[in-house]
Amino acid sequence: MVVGRNDEPFIRYLLSQGANPNLGPPLNPQETIFWRIRPIQNSGSALNAAAASHTPEIFALLLSHGAIISNAIPLHYAAGVGPNVPPGSRIPLMEYLVGLGLDVNSIDDAVRQGDVGHGQHGTPLHYAVMWGRTQEAK
Repeated sequence: MVVGRNDEPFIRYLLSQGANPNLGPPLNPQETIFWRIRPIQNSGSALNAAAASHTPEIFALLLSHGAIISNAIPLHYAAGVGPNVPPGSRIPLMEYLVGLGLDVNSIDDAVRQGDVGHGQHGTPLHYAVMWGRTQEAK
């Protein structure tokens, strides 16, 4: 996914050509074979990838092109998903997301599989701890 690579010029190009930032895979697809997963119109995957890549600019760009924040769990992704960024580097994005009104105590209820909620891990703090992101947890 191009959003996760922080390629802002290419993301701008795709959006200028009419790319839908809400089109993407479901958070927990029922299908396990990747090429069989059908995109959905209310996916939060682009916003989640932007949150995990620690750039408020790309996140804001997606929002300005109609990405729906309620489809995603970006504060959870910013707090902890992915080990390949320097410690503390996501804090500016986390502050940006809180400034947008996202709740630091929100449960990842967008992540559901079936009736029992498999796939849920809790709050952004849980994600930070689970991924060993101590600076983000503070």
